[in-house]
Amino acid sequence: MLFPRFMGLTATSLRLSVGAKLLLDGVDLDVNSGDCVVLVGANGAGKTTLLRALLGLVPATGEVRVDDEPLRSLTPTQRAERLGWLPQSLRLAEPIAAVELVATGRYRFGETRAGREKAARHALAELGVGALADRLVDTLSGGERQRVALASLVAQEAGLWLLDEPASHLDPGVQESVYGFLFDQWRQGKSLVMVTHDADLLLRVTSPVEAERVRVVGLAKGRTVFDTRLSDEALADQLGELYGVTMRWIDLGERRSLAVVGAR
Repeated sequence: MLFPRFMGLTATSLRLSVGAKLLLDGVDLDVNSGDCVVLVGANGAGKTTLLRALLGLVPATGEVRVDDEPLRSLTPTQRAERLGWLPQSLRLAEPIAAVELVATGRYRFGETRAGREKAARHALAELGVGALADRLVDTLSGGERQRVALASLVAQEAGLWLLDEPASHLDPGVQESVYGFLFDQWRQGKSLVMVTHDADLLLRVTSPVEAERVRVVGLAKGRTVFDTRLSDEALADQLGELYGVTMRWIDLGERRSLAVVGAR
């Protein structure tokens, strides 16, 4: 599969306050082509706010550059070509069919309705939910709805995907399926920035060699506190510090696991 050209994204000194509360406190982040960057941190650490700042959805100060162009200078169509966005949950003003929702991701192409629908049905089939194309989205299960949302990103064909807890509130089997799909996309060249609380789930869908390439960026109180690799021996202590628990690496033979073993 060929993905759109994506040279990289750079965020410099991102700051955002709401009243007296500081949500982002001078965050810097570089995302290169082919990167997989995982944002971790306790609730309220600034992870979702950072994703929204990278998309230009909140009025953060500082600068975001995409493919070495200022984000603020890009037209909506240019942003849609470069950046795909998956929020934690879909909020629809009215019930629409899954194929119609996915087709909205194609607006930047200027296609005919038939062309958009054909691409949307192809994307749904790629996620294994082609049979749901004509179902209303609000009648779908959580797992089905999330696959439809991911099909929208596939249809959009953006260079970088930004995903906010892409498998939250889903059962373990669906979670693993969703992350398996995302990492398959990464293996084929897609660039990813995602928020998650479950580093061990990432270990289950990556090989030890791949874990050395996955970046894990820790946030606390709107600041970056570490930027390491999923395979890093120090990651257990770093995650434990973020979440206020004790974590340990556990050797399972073919792979390693990260487990919470107690409170701090």
